[in-house]
Amino acid sequence: MFRSDQLRDSEKGVHFFTYYIPQPRHIRLTAMKILIISLFLSISLAGFTQNLKSLEQGLLNKFQQIHYWERYYPDDPKIDRVDSLEKVNLLFENELAAITEKYPSTIGYAFQTLQDSGLIIASSADGFFRIYSWDREEGGSMHIFSTIFQYRSEAKVHSIVNPGSAKDGDIAWYYPIYSFRTSITTYYLAIKQSIFSGQGIILP
Repeated sequence: MFRSDQLRDSEKGVHFFTYYIPQPRHIRLTAMKILIISLFLSISLAGFTQNLKSLEQGLLNKFQQIHYWERYYPDDPKIDRVDSLEKVNLLFENELAAITEKYPSTIGYAFQTLQDSGLIIASSADGFFRIYSWDREEGGSMHIFSTIFQYRSEAKVHSIVNPGSAKDGDIAWYYPIYSFRTSITTYYLAIKQSIFSGQGIILP
């Protein structure tokens, strides 16, 4: 069944025909359900992305405190710059580890504003392994870093603070990550990089 509407252009003597083919009710309902689901998914994804941006801003506020105390040399002897640096590094470390553990999608999130501020992110090509590194700003010419390892295991994503940097920091950050696949497993090779002090080095 269809409805035909005839239109005529009297000046040109041209006839136009339009046809309307009614769809069964179940097809219209199915199409409406698909549209509603698509809209819901779009809204959900947009909201989740906005949530990650909000979490990143909170992390950025703490990360910028590290830079603040690195440049701050107080006249007041009661203010301990080194102690303050240690505290803000620990706050940032704990929050980054918690967020990357709680939200699995962070393993693929760019954290671009944090990277622009100095956070170093190395990711494997398959998206299963990632390392976050940052300069604790506690060293002198030899820099000290903290690192967090994030990895996907089956359906879960885990984050752990590098045991070597958990307390006093490490002298290296990691970038990039190479992966090697075998028939039964995948191996990851992270390149460790350091900034050492020039003191005591004897040049030829």
